[in-house]
Amino acid sequence: MSVIDREAGLATDSRAAPYSRQKMRIAVLAAVVLVSAGLLAGCGTRSAHSASPLYCLKAAGLSNAKARGSNTWQAIPPGVHGTNAWKQTVEVDEFPTAAKAREIINGPSPLGYFLPVGRYLVSVPMPFGNQEIHFARAVASCLRRITPTPSVRTPSVGALRPSSMERNWFGRVGSTPSAPAATGVRADRRAESIRRAVQKPGVQIVSLRIYSTPAIAPSLSSALVLAVARPAYSLRDQLKPVLLLLTENRSAYYLRVVDARAKRVLESYWSPVRGAAVHAEGSLYVRPRLISCSPIVAVGWMGTMPPCPSK
Repeated sequence: MSVIDREAGLATDSRAAPYSRQKMRIAVLAAVVLVSAGLLAGCGTRSAHSASPLYCLKAAGLSNAKARGSNTWQAIPPGVHGTNAWKQTVEVDEFPTAAKAREIINGPSPLGYFLPVGRYLVSVPMPFGNQEIHFARAVASCLRRITPTPSVRTPSVGALRPSSMERNWFGRVGSTPSAPAATGVRADRRAESIRRAVQKPGVQIVSLRIYSTPAIAPSLSSALVLAVARPAYSLRDQLKPVLLLLTENRSAYYLRVVDARAKRVLESYWSPVRGAAVHAEGSLYVRPRLISCSPIVAVGWMGTMPPCPSK
């Protein structure tokens, strides 16, 4: 006759000594522990392997990717053979810091196509085509996903008084800071699209209002005030998509960026001239040491400017 050992889940002979059953129970539990440890180790190995430039090159469809030393990874796009292979290589280089990786021009240049991602730099040498750009962007997108994002505390800045530049902008668009916000589907969509673009680590929306400005065209104008934890990083890497929404269809806008202590980092406005179809006017302030970080550039800024800090 046999009984089921409920703890070990085994069929054992009822005449077996308790000591024998205990040894079998321990053996089974030990095996379970070893198997579990092996599975966990395997998962750890896959995670460590996947969080690498080599993984990203292969995930982008570049199956022949190889490591070239400890800080360089390369792959040749499909269909490239012979003497042209080395000219169209997609390469990832790791630098000591993100600032070093960004020293190379971001985007196309006379030397090639470059995409910095943290401490990594994805590059394709000249001459490059759409296929190489596609692979470079795919690799860069993968690296962004696997690169840990540093923990950043979002500022908590209270309401700010209208500045002289802000009051000047309101006067030019025919409105006032106390005017009610615009209502309707178009205004709601504009506000929601800007709000989504601003939802980044370390960025606080201090105020966002869409105003009806019938004296100019388009008749919706945005006023946005942000507080940022990392001024240099925010100007360089986070602000451009927001600007595209603020200036959509050549709309008038007002933008102020402050740091976590409410000190001004950037302030700008743009507005069509009332009654003029093609003329516009604007104003811009950028904290001097962050001029190179700004996605907005004033006419007349020339000469050597200090490099953009890392944060």
